[in-house]
This record gives sequence, C-alpha cells and structure tokens, in this order.
Amino acid sequence: MNINILLTVENEINRTGITTIITNDILASNIVNVKKSELLKKISLKHFDIAIIEINNILKDLELIDYITKTDPKIKLFIIPNKSIDSENLITIKEKSVGIILENSSKKYIVELINSSIQLSKKNRTPLRIKKKSKSQNIMYLLSERELEVALMLIKGMSVTKISEKKNLAKTTISTYKKRIFEKTKVNNIIHMSELFKRQNNIILNK
Repeated sequence: MNINILLTVENEINRTGITTIITNDILASNIVNVKKSELLKKISLKHFDIAIIEINNILKDLELIDYITKTDPKIKLFIIPNKSIDSENLITIKEKSVGIILENSSKKYIVELINSSIQLSKKNRTPLRIKKKSKSQNIMYLLSERELEVALMLIKGMSVTKISEKKNLAKTTISTYKKRIFEKTKVNNIIHMSELFKRQNNIILNK
C-alpha cells in the first residue's frame, strides 16, 4: 500500500512531532511538507490520500479546507487547530468531516486516527515522484527517540534542569543527551539546532 501524506504545519514542534509519529509508527506512508502558499500553487492534490493542515487564521484556513475538500473529495483531511480557535469553530470544522488533532493529543490517538483513515482510503492515486534524503542527513535517523524528545524540549526553551525534572532523570544524563545531539547534528547551540529542524523535511518533491 502506497499512502502519500501532505503535511502543512508551520509550527516546527508540531511538524517534527507529527512527522516523527508518521515515520516511526504509521506504515507505508510518504510525507511531503509544504507551506500553505505552495499548496495552492504547486501541489496537485491528486497525488495525496491524506492532508494534515495546521489552522492559525480560522477565516483564511476555512477557505483552504473548503478548497481541499471541493478539489478532491476523496482526500482525508486532518487539522491541528491553534489554541485560540474556539469550540464553535471546531464544531463547524468537524461538520465538514475533517479529523481534528489537538496539540495535546497522545501519540497513540494520532496513530490510531491516521491508521484508521488509511484503512478506509485504499484508492488508486497518481504515483507521487519523490526523492528521499540520505539517512545520514536526516534528523529522524541521526537521533534516537529519547534524543529527539530532548531536542524538541530544548528548542521549546526548556533548560536542562527543567527537562531533568519533567523526565525524572539526572541533570548529567540530560546534559549528556544534549552533547550527543549537538555532536550528531553538528550544531553549536540551540538556535542553530532549531534552524536545522526548521529546514529539515523527510521527503522533497523532484523538480
């Protein structure tokens, strides 16, 4: 089964988290990360079975949801709503048969939600021509699951002390993880690491 997933998530923490879950826990999935502006101009929806869109501006993004569902009714659409979006708008979105992934959704919930959608969408699509990045260049392969978890916390601005308290681990252990992360990703500080995470995509479109 060849399932292609379109990911349009600007928040790098959300994007990396979702990408990691899809890469590690959801089988037979190709991921393409694009910006919303590129979605309307360059990406043909006929390639994709699933789209995951981050909602920031409810009015503009509702138009985007309508565009996707009208352009290709077969595509299964999920959204990650901004915390500022009220329950009334969430109900409006849900009425459009759109799945909702809240920022505090558990990994298990996201996996079950997307996998159930995959089972329901075994349809023939135009093959997506993609080029995978080398494993040696990809953060998902460079870092262990725990290192990736610590890296995301560091990017959020959490200190070594706070991370050690949250994970119930010694500060020296977290410091060791931090050192390994820097060595593996070849960065010198958190800012550089954050920029690296922002640039990184699992899969890029062939030009």
